[in-house]
Amino acid sequence: MVPGERQDRSTQLAAAALAGLLLAGLAVRFYRLDAQSLWLDELWTVAASDPSLTFGQWINQWILPDVHPPLHHLVMRAWRVVFGVDEWSLRLSSAVTSALCVAVVPLIQRWTPVVRRPLALATWLATSTGAIVYAQEVRAYALLLLLTTAAICLSVAIARRIEQRERVLAPAAILAAVTVMLEYTHYFGVLVVAGLFGALFLFAAAHRDRPAIGAVVVMGSMSMLAFLPWMLFHVPHLGGLLGGKFWIANNWHTTFTRLAGFAAGVPAVFAALAVLVVGSMVRRPQMVRKPEYFVPLVAMGTILAGALLISLHTPVITDRNLFVLLPPFYVLAIAAVGDLEDIYDGAYRQALLLLPAAVAAISLGAAIYWLAKETKEQWREAAALITTLPGCDRGPLPVNNFPKEIYAYYMPPGYRERLIEVSATNTGRLPVSPSELVHRPCPLLLWNGNSVRDEIVAAWIDRLGLDRQDVVVRKFERNMVILARRDDAAPASLPAGVE
Repeated sequence: MVPGERQDRSTQLAAAALAGLLLAGLAVRFYRLDAQSLWLDELWTVAASDPSLTFGQWINQWILPDVHPPLHHLVMRAWRVVFGVDEWSLRLSSAVTSALCVAVVPLIQRWTPVVRRPLALATWLATSTGAIVYAQEVRAYALLLLLTTAAICLSVAIARRIEQRERVLAPAAILAAVTVMLEYTHYFGVLVVAGLFGALFLFAAAHRDRPAIGAVVVMGSMSMLAFLPWMLFHVPHLGGLLGGKFWIANNWHTTFTRLAGFAAGVPAVFAALAVLVVGSMVRRPQMVRKPEYFVPLVAMGTILAGALLISLHTPVITDRNLFVLLPPFYVLAIAAVGDLEDIYDGAYRQALLLLPAAVAAISLGAAIYWLAKETKEQWREAAALITTLPGCDRGPLPVNNFPKEIYAYYMPPGYRERLIEVSATNTGRLPVSPSELVHRPCPLLLWNGNSVRDEIVAAWIDRLGLDRQDVVVRKFERNMVILARRDDAAPASLPAGVE
């Protein structure tokens, strides 16, 4: 709402609805943070942010083998020293970071206007399905979204200053600092830097503003150069994870469908907003030259083009990686809605006034439904099962495929020290003999996290010299425990639900 401008009743109602939805979106982020157990990626964050590790151990054991830059893990190391390591405390970091996305809008808007409907933009960020879902996970995506939001808002504000022939060196330096942090959070930050500084360069060139061109080129180059040493240091350690050896795949339909749902609650609403944006640009093509259109369009085009080009060599197209498209899309869509309000009147204008609140309500409802139906209890339940098995309070406890620090989180003291790492794909010598694993009081043969696949069961049964009918498998969601069926561990002594 513009200070001093008299608002009609419809505008006041729309603003009140947006404010209520904004507060609800913020509240949902903090609701029942510890209701679900940590899952694999969150447990990886916990293991990779252990403050008891020396800096050298931290870099060599966890950062160099990872496919992400180190900033989020570094932040979590410091967070854990202050707030602890339980589920609620760990997820609180993401919830707070995600809430700060909303605060970015008024902070930058008061300095230099970004969009005409800042309350609508803030509310969409507050009720964004994707933002809320990842506000409750101990991962880097809340930080990625915060920094991307700050970067896009700063970039539009800088473009507006260029349009008004104001100096932009200081804000461009702030943008460079934000984008350096963005690059050190996620490798897609490099694409964001290219998109935003590229858009500002083209915008300044179109306005023939030489001082602005110089400021944008210098600060954009400094942002890239600040990240270059890390890339040169880190990329050689990722040779086994690049190309076709990466564990994800470019599933275009699923990725963009989920991304559309994360952006607007359901893909149909996202599609309708995209049509509205295109319609606005067709109706008034001169608006494409305005900062709130030009910067998001160029940024999104650059990010998508860069991601598609990289995906030809290494699969990188996931809904999470493309999170960086959400803030520029929100800025663009809010600008289009505001401009169409100026064109139409009557019932059409009333509908456009209420549209941002309707989109926010749908997105918030989808987020609540997502959190309600999602289950992530497989790690906590598997650990609880193992501690109830007879004889498992002594002897080795083999864990497959992932570092034992990940499995250890839900194991009580006394169990953690006896975890041993094994791998179905490694044909080398086992830390203990197959006989020691089979003929021990504990009926557990293997704990395999986040992968329920029959070929793993078959590989281990063959390696241990058993027959399939000799064992039973307890399956959780994306997690399994293989139990031996032996005389000293009769089926009656095992928990219900064993398959």
